[in-house]
Amino acid sequence: MQIESNLKSIAAVYPDRKCKLYLVHGFMSHDEVHSLYAHPKIKALISLSHGEGYGLPVFESAYVGKPVVTTDWSGQKDFLYAPKKVKGKIKNRPHFAKVDYDIKPIQKEAVWDTILVKESMWAYPKERSAKEKMREVYKDFGRFESQAKKLKKHLDENFSEEKIYDNFYQHLKEFIEYEDEIDSMFNEISL
Repeated sequence: MQIESNLKSIAAVYPDRKCKLYLVHGFMSHDEVHSLYAHPKIKALISLSHGEGYGLPVFESAYVGKPVVTTDWSGQKDFLYAPKKVKGKIKNRPHFAKVDYDIKPIQKEAVWDTILVKESMWAYPKERSAKEKMREVYKDFGRFESQAKKLKKHLDENFSEEKIYDNFYQHLKEFIEYEDEIDSMFNEISL
């Protein structure tokens, strides 16, 4: 398997690394995927993607209270900020380790007609910043864990399945004439 070979060759370059590498592949149920995020040996999520529509892996990790290392770009900005009292005022603050990035056009090879148009822009995480943030989380884990627990509480209160469905319902009801149509849609979604 090519990926396994690549992973072994990368690991061979760092024989004194302090972390273990695991390759997980194949179909996984929702519960199996969730168990990875919630596993006690998993200490944080690192996501250096170019951009996320919503950032479901980032959300799931934050939702179980794990620290997150990622860029301050794209869909995850919707939920990685939480209210914090600063000098007597409540302000939305980042509750993750922010990796610096550059905004540049997507690669020609990534263009996907009507989905990723050639004019699209992506975040390109800066390697140095990513390394610094990972070290920071490792060295000051208690602070980031505390921050992650506060974010989890915020997500539990504001991003529960019920709250998301209710918000969706409130926006949909303007466009649908009969309430039972919406109920029917929710029943289909929850299946």
